[in-house]
Amino acid sequence: MGQMNRRGFLERVAAASAFTIVPRRVLGGPGFVAPSDMILLAQVGCGTQAQRQVNVGMVSRTDLQFVAVVDPNRDSQTYVDWETFGNRNRIRRFLEDPDWGSGDTGIRAGRDVARQIMETYYRKHNRPAAGIRSYEDYRDMLEKEPDIQGVVNITPDHQHGAINVAALRKNKAAISHKPVASILYEVRQSVGAARASSAPSHLLAYSNTPDRHLLEAWIKAGVIGTVREVHNWTNRPFWPQGWREYYTSGPPYPTASTGSCGRGRSRIGHITRTTRSAFTGAGMPTERGASATWGSTVSGSHTASWISGSRSSSRPGRTTTRW
Repeated sequence: MGQMNRRGFLERVAAASAFTIVPRRVLGGPGFVAPSDMILLAQVGCGTQAQRQVNVGMVSRTDLQFVAVVDPNRDSQTYVDWETFGNRNRIRRFLEDPDWGSGDTGIRAGRDVARQIMETYYRKHNRPAAGIRSYEDYRDMLEKEPDIQGVVNITPDHQHGAINVAALRKNKAAISHKPVASILYEVRQSVGAARASSAPSHLLAYSNTPDRHLLEAWIKAGVIGTVREVHNWTNRPFWPQGWREYYTSGPPYPTASTGSCGRGRSRIGHITRTTRSAFTGAGMPTERGASATWGSTVSGSHTASWISGSRSSSRPGRTTTRW
């Protein structure tokens, strides 16, 4: 090969690039989103709920690109879900592959499964598909993925607070499934981190029914007096969702005598519950067996509900907030 100076090299590169065909998906334009315009996200939590909402849901959005997955479990078929092969059928339809998971004998999930689903979908749609990174610990991911712009947090409820706070302190958007946190201390930490962070936060899976706004209007107008307690009923859990025993400390419904209203206030009985949260991370202390009385608030805004420590889905029966 003959000698070539720097000017000659650059001239040849320029001449060659003039005839390079660049795919439309790289440049962007009508019907296409350029990679530089995509929001880069990490999926934290790769269980069955994440499969429904992320792996066969959010991943199809052309303005989002998942570049990392996080879960302690790589791949197993021992998950619990509504139906044995419900998610498998959803994934088959999503990927247009009737044979996906044909050898599975149980409910399959894990970080490697999530990565496989997303990379397969991206390849089918001519999107960047190689190199979705896999992590066991969200803290490692946050340290090693400085370019992500947010996390989608669909983990067990007791992990929500620590992960949301850790992401927001890194100025990464926290897109969290309900609840924002499972104990009031962590809710306050999460709200404080959201206020201090330059990144946005968003709560998934909330409801905004008209009756909540009507109840809020009644309370603000003083129609039912000063509210001292609020009760919330739930049919959860459908299976033991992280708790070692079911709630047994009182009747599931109030008796007639507890439904009376006192002078200038509304009272509907009371119940005290025990939290059994035990985890650390993002500056959160470990708490075991801490007694607390908490539940849903009466605001028509779901945001106000979780800021006040709402936790209505952890045990059957009713929960109470007292003032």
